[in-house]
Amino acid sequence: MDPSLIARPTPFERASAALHRVLWIAASVLRGLAILALVATVTVTVAGLAWLIDVPPHDGSEWGARVIILAALLVPPALLLLFVAGLRDLQHLPERTRLPADVSARARDLRDRARKVSQPKGVLGAIIGLLLLGREVLTSRDALSPFGVVAIVLRPAMLLAALFAALAAVLEIPAALVFLVILAVT
Repeated sequence: MDPSLIARPTPFERASAALHRVLWIAASVLRGLAILALVATVTVTVAGLAWLIDVPPHDGSEWGARVIILAALLVPPALLLLFVAGLRDLQHLPERTRLPADVSARARDLRDRARKVSQPKGVLGAIIGLLLLGREVLTSRDALSPFGVVAIVLRPAMLLAALFAALAAVLEIPAALVFLVILAVT
């Protein structure tokens, strides 16, 4: 009998298998949320257009009211799509990370440059020092910019907003379909 069939998996193999299952579930949830948002967008848009065709507005204020209603109904799917896009960016974050090899050395260098700017050698020296410091700070900011997605997507307010947007999208789909049936019957 093959020993690999009866050997117990190592803790690393078990952890790796668990991580693969979690990643598969997360990808499935992201696909489901994206499909939910797209279906809600399509149904609400079709219902809104059918409403405009079936009962055309009479004046400009009624047009404005209908556009505002349609825009308000499209906010939850749009928010859900933004959340999914942010999570997809977060998923690819390790591939895009460009951190310098020694972040503390970079910070020390920035601190030294800031001290030199604070003790300028004339107006021209201060301007040149500020420009050099600004360039250095911007390059450091570019290196850390992929982490901005983490700060936005994983905020509790954004998670709560995405949850409510998903619930609203789930409710909007049947409501739009019922509205379309009512428009078709009358």
